[in-house]
Amino acid sequence: MRCKKRSNEKTVIATGARKTAALLLCCTIALFFLFSAFAAHATEVVGKFSAVEGRVEVMRDGKFPAAIASIGTTISANDLIKTKSDSKAEIVFYDGNILRIAQRSRIDISEYATGGKAVISMHDGKAEAIVPKQLAKRIAVSPGANKFEIRTINAVGGVRGTDYFASHEGDVSRFIVKEGVVAVYNLAFPDMPVLVTAGNMTVVKEDRQPTTPEPVPSEIIKEYERETTPASSLPQAMLQKDPMRFIGCNK
Repeated sequence: MRCKKRSNEKTVIATGARKTAALLLCCTIALFFLFSAFAAHATEVVGKFSAVEGRVEVMRDGKFPAAIASIGTTISANDLIKTKSDSKAEIVFYDGNILRIAQRSRIDISEYATGGKAVISMHDGKAEAIVPKQLAKRIAVSPGANKFEIRTINAVGGVRGTDYFASHEGDVSRFIVKEGVVAVYNLAFPDMPVLVTAGNMTVVKEDRQPTTPEPVPSEIIKEYERETTPASSLPQAMLQKDPMRFIGCNK
């Protein structure tokens, strides 16, 4: 009887051990797929460099080491882009958005969901954002679900139109609109935006609301175009019609 009891106890222990091992295996598999899905999402490619001039660096997920960018180099959310002196870059995103970056600029792709919400953070420098008209219309109709913003240290410029410049130097941000309308506000006063229409600009200082929009001379717009557009940049309409076709790769 004593032997039989010991045998039953061993069977119960063995069964419990097998159940525990099976449970641990299931948890391990579940965690593997969870982290794999998270990693895939975190590294989702949202665009590529369509033009590079000079030395342009990309820090994946904002971390060292920095890689040297060239035409076709991919871009993902959370990547940090730096242009050195006498350098420019152009990025075309899968949804047709185009970002042109001037020299000595530091740009962070803070958030990017293709065809949805996009937040570009500018720590220093100058850039031009070109948004397809159909996407701009979706933003205007449903700003809660769609947006395209350039954020500087102290200001935000959100698309209501299709083409504008943003720059930040010292404690001053500037937004110049070429086409459409851009809503601009100081991060310290988010409930007090100004609407900047085509051909106008606003200036945002650290502790002040955006200035009343005023006409910007055509020479200034041309200067910003020269500073942000790489020599090898392709025509805007061509890039937006089929973003990936012209840089040698498909999504």
